[in-house]
Amino acid sequence: MGGIHPAFSSRIEVFGHPGISGAIAFADPEYRFSLAILKNYCEWNPSDYSTETKIARLIRAELQIPE
Repeated sequence: MGGIHPAFSSRIEVFGHPGISGAIAFADPEYRFSLAILKNYCEWNPSDYSTETKIARLIRAELQIPE
């Protein structure tokens, strides 16, 4: 399931779901890692995943979890 949303991962073990206004939640069972990101404003642009992707990649890098 990996790769549905750019913030998730390209690895097949990662699963999750994007929501409206840039909210996302996903889990990586192999690394016992899960992340949910909720924004406090509603702006829907399905082609712009930049904020949540940057946050997820930064956290994953700090925890040394591969993308």
